Amino acid sequence: MDKSKERNPWIVFFGIIFTGVVFAADMFKAPPLMGLLAQLPGASSALVPWFMSAVSIIGIFLAFPAGGIMMKTGPKLLGTFSICVTMLGSIVGTFSVNAVMLIATRFVEGVGVGLIGVAAPAILAACFPPEKRGLPMSIWSCWVTIGILIIFNIPALLVDFSNADSWKNIWILIDVLFAAALIIWIVLVKVPAAPPEPEMEAGGPAPSIKDVFKSIPAWCLALLFFLFGIGFGALTTFGTTFMTAPRFDFDPNYANFLIGTPLMVVMLAAGVIIGILLNVLKQHRSMIMLIATIMNAIMFYFIFTFTQDMALAFMIVGGLVFQLMPAIIFTVAPEAAPSPQTVGLTMGLIITFQNIGGMGPGVMGSIIALPDNPLYVGAAGPIPQYDWGLGTIFMIVFGVLAVLAAIVYFISTKKKKVAA
Repeated sequence: MDKSKERNPWIVFFGIIFTGVVFAADMFKAPPLMGLLAQLPGASSALVPWFMSAVSIIGIFLAFPAGGIMMKTGPKLLGTFSICVTMLGSIVGTFSVNAVMLIATRFVEGVGVGLIGVAAPAILAACFPPEKRGLPMSIWSCWVTIGILIIFNIPALLVDFSNADSWKNIWILIDVLFAAALIIWIVLVKVPAAPPEPEMEAGGPAPSIKDVFKSIPAWCLALLFFLFGIGFGALTTFGTTFMTAPRFDFDPNYANFLIGTPLMVVMLAAGVIIGILLNVLKQHRSMIMLIATIMNAIMFYFIFTFTQDMALAFMIVGGLVFQLMPAIIFTVAPEAAPSPQTVGLTMGLIITFQNIGGMGPGVMGSIIALPDNPLYVGAAGPIPQYDWGLGTIFMIVFGVLAVLAAIVYFISTKKKKVAA
């Protein structure tokens, strides 16, 4: 008997979730340290946001081909490669001497980040039968939230914001965690043989990307995830800088705490609540999507306008509201697919646009950076400065576009149900 089939799937799950959290921490290790990274030679207010956005760029080109690559390599080998390449990028980044070199290593890290998001769920799907996937998949969907929760609070223990080189302490920590993740992945993660797909057994037609491109609901979800990626990315990328700027002058550790703890803890709790709500009200998911989008658009406006007194409340409410979008989009994505055979391709389209949205803060940061790139010296030390008013205009536009996309999705799904 194949021993891989005897492996407790929850042991495999532990290896996968640990690895996923390390990847998420790696993705978001730059935003809590923007003030320090802004002091690297060659850095500027326009360049600093790319310490975060660079990771998303490679994922744009990997979302579609990753599935085909995995069919040839298998998900475990693909995951192993993901860990190795991202760890290599992080290690080289630890020794970066200027901003351009560090951003280049973030591009390398983005290769692994783009692949692990495909490999990990595939292994979980193979380990758990459909009727038992709900819990492990729900927990897995929180991997980014858990990673942010950790990485935004760790600097209080490891970073001295008066020491320009202390950002490297976080990079070294991530290097060590990736080494541990590689060992855990190799030892614990076993992939049982998956049965052939029912459609293939029945001789069904091969999925066609043309069918996906013709699906209005699929494009609406892709646009919604793109806009959500920009909005939520703006908060996580600029949040610490915004709260340590002259308007607030918060201590950087407290600013990181606000994003890393109340925001993320509420998002974790909200993920469970929203999942239950979507199951109970499954006939009204399109309406829930529209309401959630309107709520997100309102929160977009406050990303660069909330005040000191509002900070904690904004993070708590934001945790509930922002968690709505990914939970709903991943839940309704199969319904937006033209056929069961095109669910994977539909998800590829949606994730591609999510990754494009991840570039948004970098592009926006280059636009809203003050022209002479001054560094404000406050409680956080020297930090880049931006035109937050112009940033708010962008957030309003993105929010309105998201609501329009949700309205089109609502109308198109209603017509689909009537036609059925």
